[in-house]
Amino acid sequence: MKDFFNHEYVRANQVEKKRHHSKYYLEYLFDLSQRKDKVVIAVIGSSVTKGSGASILENNWPTQLLYALHREGIRNIKLINLGFSRFKAQDLLAKGVITELSKQQPDLIIFETSVINNYRQATTMEHTIKYIDILLNKITKELPDAKLIVISPNPILSMKKNKIGFYYQDYLEQSEKYVREKGYDYLNIYEGMNEYIDNENGSLTEYLADEIHPNDRGYKLWSELLMDYMKNGKISENIW
Repeated sequence: MKDFFNHEYVRANQVEKKRHHSKYYLEYLFDLSQRKDKVVIAVIGSSVTKGSGASILENNWPTQLLYALHREGIRNIKLINLGFSRFKAQDLLAKGVITELSKQQPDLIIFETSVINNYRQATTMEHTIKYIDILLNKITKELPDAKLIVISPNPILSMKKNKIGFYYQDYLEQSEKYVREKGYDYLNIYEGMNEYIDNENGSLTEYLADEIHPNDRGYKLWSELLMDYMKNGKISENIW
């Protein structure tokens, strides 16, 4: 990727609270791979984490991230994809995702907030934030040693208000505000993809399979944004 990501995009940890900074995420995973038989990475979220829209499942962003980590010399990775179509944080909780995470004991959890579905299903903002809060609190309680990155979903084509009067952007902004204020490490995939596409004088339609889901090109860009974050973003001492 171009230096565009390093200088224009990566804005890790803009929370004003004072924190202790430790290793970069990539450094952490590499060091862990030297000490463990398996490095376990779990991704949780909606259909855009599952990989809907990709020509083959292996072209989704979690698998593309896995391949990128392999190229960095981290090959002993177990990837667990807990992405589900039409799911929100509330549905992930009901599905028992916390139980599955506890069973798998991941070293790194990447939570895609799934607010595409909050927008599409016209969930109130109060309930949207409530269940993201519950999910994150449960993760940090059940898996205190796991590192956690919260990410937004991708841009979509719809610019309309839903039936309760909210734009997609409203869900993105409010969820990001909550996550950052709570001190979690956050990566805004939505902004990153839009900024990159604008910088390339491209069109969002070139990166989407339909109105919502990325195509192979979109998932590749997603994985590159996340990989760039892992190289340049340091792990924070989360404050809850």
